[in-house]
Formats: sequence, C-alpha cells, structure tokens
Amino acid sequence: SSVDTPAFGPATPGLPALAYIVGSFPAASQQFVVRGIRGLLDAGVPIQVFALGRDRKAAVEPIDASWQSKVHFVPWLPWPSLLMGHIEALIRSPAMYFGALATLLTLPHRPRYLVVRALLIFWRAPWIARKIRQAGGVSRVHAHFATGQTEMGWAVALLLGRRFSFTAHARDIYVTPNALPEKIRAAEFVITCTRYN
Repeated sequence: SSVDTPAFGPATPGLPALAYIVGSFPAASQQFVVRGIRGLLDAGVPIQVFALGRDRKAAVEPIDASWQSKVHFVPWLPWPSLLMGHIEALIRSPAMYFGALATLLTLPHRPRYLVVRALLIFWRAPWIARKIRQAGGVSRVHAHFATGQTEMGWAVALLLGRRFSFTAHARDIYVTPNALPEKIRAAEFVITCTRYN
C-alpha cells in the first residue's frame, strides 16, 4: 500500500498517529519493513516503533540512523518495568486487561502450543501500552507480519482502547497462518503486498 493511504492519516499534530510493532529489528532480510517505516515518516506520519527483538548483525543505513536510534526494544527483563506495565494496566481497567488476555488465549491456535507464545506475548504487551501512554498515546497500533507481531499489536490495542491493523506478506499467510481469519475480522484493515495474497 502506498504511504499516502488514508488508513495512516491524517496525523494529529503532537500525537503519534501510529505505534508500529515489528519483530526482530532491523532484520537484514526485511529491509522492506525499514523502507516502509521510512516512507511513512517521510510522508509526515509520526510513528513510535516497537521491536520484539534486536538483530545486532543487520547494518543500519545512514539515511535511517536518526529514527532507528529511537526504536523501543521490548524487554523480557528487567522484571520491574514489565511488572509496572501489568500493575498500571490492571489499575486503569481490569476489564480491558483481562479482556486482552482472554482474547489472546482463546484464539484457535494451531498448533496448540502457540497458546504458550500468546501468553509470552501478553507478558510484554502492557510494557508497550505503558510506553505509549507515557508518550501521550497513539490513534492506532499497526503490526508487521500476521504472526506474533499481530497478536502483540492486537493485545496492545485492546489495552489502550485503540484500533489495530496489520501487514501480511507470505509465510504468515501460507505457512504459519495462526488464527488468521480471527485476526482479519478483528483488524480495522489489513495490508498485503500482492493481489494473489
């Protein structure tokens, strides 16, 4: 999808329009993700980028150095910062907290062991939601790839009371399409890269 699509705009002055959830970052094999984020930033869409992992071997192009230095890498540790996210989410809205947890755990995960991944995703989701609130909030959460990243984006959106969307490519559609129909129905919109998809 082109960066001028109405789905990502218009941006509210002073408010990041988008929390963007990615996997390992900057992944050497996924430079199209970096280019997509760069395109949105060039189009004036304020973004907060959250990465679920760090690819220390991937080179950062000079053109992206300024914004890549601001990427939030979601921790597994230290425990206090993650626990604070859960405590804050529970205090703010127990219904939203348990609703987000139930949504992830009751998806028709195939294979079933992916419910464990869903639990681990939820362990980290309130940390992202807290970071977003501390920065003033966003209007939407977007995830890149329809796998764990989308489950994370969905959980964060539920914790924030915001909309979510995601981008799907290939493996996440044809090889590991975990709960894909449910994700599509819940998302405000889905972007993919080919007509065949």
